[in-house]
Amino acid sequence: MVSTNLDEEADNCAKLRAKLSTYLKRAYDARNDGAVNRHAIEPMVELFDQAHSDLDRQALLDELKFRLDLLIVSAGNVRASRHRCMKAIVNFGVAVYDKAQNGAVLDFLVDYCKKFAEANADLMRAAVCLLIALIFEATTSRKCDEIVSTIRRRCERLSPVLLPSRSDSDQFNASIHLTRCTLPAEHYRTLFDLLTHRRRDVSHDVRIPAIRALAAVQDAEIDVEHTEAIKETPKEMLMKAFNDPDRECRMEALGKLTVCSPAHIQLVLNTAVNDEHPMVRRAALEKIVAENRDFHRLKTRDRVTLLKNLVHGSNYTQFKEVTDELVSLWITDYIKKQSQQNETMTTNKNSRKKKTVFKHKLFFNALAMLISELDPIRNEQLCEEVFVVAVMGLAVERRKTELFEFVGALVSCDEPGGLEQTEDEQCFLHRANFRQKLFIRGDGADKANLLFLWRCLLQLCACRYGRPETEAKLVDCRFKLVPTMTDYAQFVGDFLHGGLGGTYEVGRDVLATPARPVFQRAQHDTPLAMHSTRKRPADKEQYEQQLIHYAMRQLFNIFPLLEMDDIGKSHWHELAFSVLANPTVTLREQFLQELVVSLMFHHYPKEEQTEQALRCFCDAINNIVTRNLQTDQSNIDRSPSYSSNSSRDSLHLNPMAKLDDPIRIRCMSIFTAMLRSGRFRRSSVELDGLYEALITKESLAATSAEERAMAYQCLTWRCLFSATEAVTFMPIIWHALQLHQGRGLLHYLDMIGDLVRFYGYAKMASWYVKSLDEVREVDDTFMVEEEQERAVAEGRSVTQMTRSNTSEEDTDADMEEGDRLAADERKMEMLDKYIHCARHAQMEPQVAFRATEHICGWLLCGGLRIGSAESVKALAHLLLVMFNTESRDRAPEAHVCLSRFLPCFVAVNRRHQQLLIRAFMFAFSLLQTMSLALQEEARQIDTVKMAISVQQFTALSMLAERAVDRHLGTVHSEFAQKVLEMVRDNPDELFAAIYLRLLPNFDPVEQRETLQNLLLLCNDTIKHFEDLYEGGSVGKLTNLRAYLRILTKRADVLRQ
Repeated sequence: MVSTNLDEEADNCAKLRAKLSTYLKRAYDARNDGAVNRHAIEPMVELFDQAHSDLDRQALLDELKFRLDLLIVSAGNVRASRHRCMKAIVNFGVAVYDKAQNGAVLDFLVDYCKKFAEANADLMRAAVCLLIALIFEATTSRKCDEIVSTIRRRCERLSPVLLPSRSDSDQFNASIHLTRCTLPAEHYRTLFDLLTHRRRDVSHDVRIPAIRALAAVQDAEIDVEHTEAIKETPKEMLMKAFNDPDRECRMEALGKLTVCSPAHIQLVLNTAVNDEHPMVRRAALEKIVAENRDFHRLKTRDRVTLLKNLVHGSNYTQFKEVTDELVSLWITDYIKKQSQQNETMTTNKNSRKKKTVFKHKLFFNALAMLISELDPIRNEQLCEEVFVVAVMGLAVERRKTELFEFVGALVSCDEPGGLEQTEDEQCFLHRANFRQKLFIRGDGADKANLLFLWRCLLQLCACRYGRPETEAKLVDCRFKLVPTMTDYAQFVGDFLHGGLGGTYEVGRDVLATPARPVFQRAQHDTPLAMHSTRKRPADKEQYEQQLIHYAMRQLFNIFPLLEMDDIGKSHWHELAFSVLANPTVTLREQFLQELVVSLMFHHYPKEEQTEQALRCFCDAINNIVTRNLQTDQSNIDRSPSYSSNSSRDSLHLNPMAKLDDPIRIRCMSIFTAMLRSGRFRRSSVELDGLYEALITKESLAATSAEERAMAYQCLTWRCLFSATEAVTFMPIIWHALQLHQGRGLLHYLDMIGDLVRFYGYAKMASWYVKSLDEVREVDDTFMVEEEQERAVAEGRSVTQMTRSNTSEEDTDADMEEGDRLAADERKMEMLDKYIHCARHAQMEPQVAFRATEHICGWLLCGGLRIGSAESVKALAHLLLVMFNTESRDRAPEAHVCLSRFLPCFVAVNRRHQQLLIRAFMFAFSLLQTMSLALQEEARQIDTVKMAISVQQFTALSMLAERAVDRHLGTVHSEFAQKVLEMVRDNPDELFAAIYLRLLPNFDPVEQRETLQNLLLLCNDTIKHFEDLYEGGSVGKLTNLRAYLRILTKRADVLRQ
């Protein structure tokens, strides 16, 4: 009788455990929290109520422990499902406690956490912290929303004068709590003590869930006894996590922190400004904008750094909002400083028009102050974007003013006195005052900033920043802003001859071409108080070069905005070539390229004028060489543009080898800028002479990275002119790419990328393999000759040696297949290099972007033949880059490039869509391999989003209306067939579920024969899953049966 009772109890315990396991499986497979509550948690609570005896409840707890252990140590492919199941277990315990005040399950969970909190495995400690976080989240209830809104309104009403001090802020934060924890006090203390140790864990995988657990109770009320026992509150611990050495921990703390006091605002702002990782800074910026806080408490330096970080981010909307806010603050500060003048303005009886003009000028002066603090000499692009956002956003949109009215107010030449400012107080230039303000002796940086603002105003009037419909209304403003081109060109010549207008900083004659630098020290005619107070860098000569370059860029970029006349264009031409021929002034690559392109566009616009332009550039280079060559006249006889066919490496014939490095670099920079203009497309005597003179062995092996890169760029252009030269020099350029790392890769990536786009990847790869084979043949010939010499020395005959060679022919035949495979691998080396640059986690963001851009260009422009193995591999890796969550934050430019590339690529024709399907299958096979190898990158790929995006890109609606093969219909029928075959032949839990999720959303099938094949294949796949899973996996069969119903309905439609 006793044994019968024991058997019944054992059977009952087994049934209870089986039911609990079934409910947990439902939670594991559920798609949302509502389904978990209905189909898992509520039945589990009822099941626990049915367990009346201690033995039954212990059986349920044992099953929970078994399932928890299994969830923690299982593989990481289904992380979301495991997390959902653990959350269901915690919610089950909380529901039992809330319903019947029975804490058995909660006691079990707390004991489980306490038991494994000090486990050796990081995985176990992380799981304990996750359990604590889930418990805190489940037992922490929000108070009414009125308290939250009251706190937010109170924070937003705080003016910069009335902002509370730190002590007031802490008291304010401690007096009002947003949440309340319903967990028993004893359990709360136990779990909190565990967190105090785990938040300092050595593994960041453990600290992340610990931070999440602290965030769950950061605003919860704490009982008095526990307050006395702890040293720090959860909120204080969470704020200390902002200093965690790991980036992911800081991101977690930043995302979980609830901002409800000025101290919290300041902490987030400091993170946005000072954090070392760009992803953390970007997340902090997003939180700042989302919280809609003001920036009154920020220092000037922090505001500037905040603006820089916003500009370098990818969210223009955030940048515009914060720029508007910061400029508004600057204007407010400026008005406070001009309070006495404002009083005068209000007391005087002036017209409304004059008051409006005064406000516009006051706004522009404040903007000039802000740009001066941003240091446009080093941050020109940043300042230009700030200028555009401020003027177009604040001055025009917010004030509801027309652009021509705003610019017209600035360039108005009213009578002095009244509300008008004096000339010394104006921060803008126009045709009536530019000579007076730029020729006075003063600080060069201030003059250069005036030129910068002048150029930006001109570009506004020329509608370079948008709104072309207002160009006609701005003609009068442009006329008042600048003089004629002749007067302006004469002014530029005088300004540069006088050392930037007589500045005490720079007294260098920019237009001269001396053999050595000439510095002139100007006397201080103005008191030091008038000079700029901005701190100068330690390297004064470098700062002077930056200042000269910055000022010249403003001056020469104004020329294309003026009304053209012949005399002015002639002066402009002479000035530009004088600057090019002065090697003592450093010109950056971007400005040099802009200058050359502007000369070609405005002075040599016709194709027949190309030879004339080439002769002018050759004269400029010859002028540099002859002026800077040393006194050995025997070396000057040969001009670099008319070199003979003698050796390029001969020092006694080539004058370039005698020049100093800066002089040689200037010559090569002019030459490369010429070639990049795109006007020189065929070889000529002058070009050949420049090639012979500039591309030397010394320049290709120069210690200066700049000179070396330009020499290889010249070599690349020569390869583009001639396929024979490309066969010879392409392996040399590829070898240079292999030798460089980091940002040094950029130039060489562009070189190989341009060659592949021009000649095609197949040719480039065959030339590369051929060069390797030639090197191997030379080595083999040398080895044969060496063997013959050794045979003669040993007294062996050549016949014996021939017999031994004949016996090795079979072995050589067997090696041919291996050689072919090796050749195929070598053909992929260039593509593999670009893929490595695009995907590697440690690669520079700019390098990753450039490599991605080149691969996209190869696919779009025919560098990679569509359908080849190279194109499939390249597109598959582009998909992995695009849907990698880490690379999206690490290299946002590459992600933007891909998001624009794929819609354009698939719109061309069906072949491109078919290639995308093949690449998608190949990418998933790579992911399976990476998952089996437990690679971290496999977890970073958003596979579901990738699959859905590929399905959308391959739809018929994505194909262009004028695509030649659009009439053939959608490629989704082929896609569906491949998906069903893949799922049936290679079943995989994760990827099969993703594949089958696509089926119901495919385009309708048009051909009846294709439809019949899909029906048969779908039925076979359903039968396969029913046999494999004994009734079938619910999720997979649901999608399959839904697709089967769609196919059946489509078959009925086609039969009709």
